[in-house]
Amino acid sequence: PALVIGAIGLYVLFRAPVAAMILQAIGGANRAIAEVTMGQGGQALNTNVGFPIHEILAGVVFFIGLAYAIKTLEALIFQAKI
Repeated sequence: PALVIGAIGLYVLFRAPVAAMILQAIGGANRAIAEVTMGQGGQALNTNVGFPIHEILAGVVFFIGLAYAIKTLEALIFQAKI
């Protein structure tokens, strides 16, 4: 329970910075792809798709982190019992 509460707390604290980093990475990837496919004068596509994909990806990143934390805790408990 403490691990889940801690993960939720980390999500609340770091959601905005992580979402901003993901949005910046999406924008950078979009510009790089536009430059490669359309040359130097290429215009990047509009990344405003109407729903907050960066928020969804931030939630996925934290969920994956929680899964690894639970896996590590389980491994530590299993090794302690042996």
